[in-house]
Amino acid sequence: FDEVQANPTLPPKEKIDHVKKMMLLNGYHITAKSDTAITAERKIMSMGILAMSLGFFYVGAALYLIYFYYIQKPHVVTFTV
Repeated sequence: FDEVQANPTLPPKEKIDHVKKMMLLNGYHITAKSDTAITAERKIMSMGILAMSLGFFYVGAALYLIYFYYIQKPHVVTFTV
């Protein structure tokens, strides 16, 4: 992000396109895009919590996966030029 934002030769639309490609490659879903900003979101799974929940005879792991897919709110990232 820093290299794209610091590059004075790129117009804002190209900067947004570069950031969009980076976000898509990292598993983010684009939720909003304009000429000067882009917003993306992604759910981040906690492997530590999943590993601890396996100690509860796999019931905890099933409950964590239900939480992850249906209740957990996604991590939102906004990039503004």
